[in-house]
Amino acid sequence: MISSLLRDGTEDLKNYLLRVAPPGKWKYHSSVVTDEDTSQLIADAVRSKVLDNLSEEVPYGITCKIDLVEVNEVGTICIRVTLLCKEKRWVKVVLGHQGVHLTQIAKDASQELRNLFQQEVYIRINVASAK
Repeated sequence: MISSLLRDGTEDLKNYLLRVAPPGKWKYHSSVVTDEDTSQLIADAVRSKVLDNLSEEVPYGITCKIDLVEVNEVGTICIRVTLLCKEKRWVKVVLGHQGVHLTQIAKDASQELRNLFQQEVYIRINVASAK
C-alpha cells in the first residue's frame, strides 16, 4: 500500500520508477513549465472560474474569447477577455447584482493566472450576448 500522506511506500515507488525509466535527454528545457498556448491557458482559467461561480446551465452556454494579451512596461500581464453568452438573459446572471459574480470570476482567474505565470496579472472581463 502506498500513502503519500503517511509517506508509506513512497520511497519504494520512487526507486521503482527510477529503475524502469529509460535513460535519455529531456524533451523540454528545465525552464519550460508547459508547452500549451498562453491564450488556451488563460481561456481555461477563466472558464474554470465561470464554472466555479455560476450555477445550472449558464456556464455551459458561455464562450470565452481572448481579446488581448500583452505585457506592460513594468512586467504585468494585461489580459482582456469577453464572455459571450448564448442567451441574452444570461448576461445579467453572469454580471450578478452590482457586478458581484463577474468581479469574483475576474479575481479568482487573476489569482490562478498569477500562480501559473509567476508574475503580476491584470485581467478585464467583458460580458456580451452572442445574439
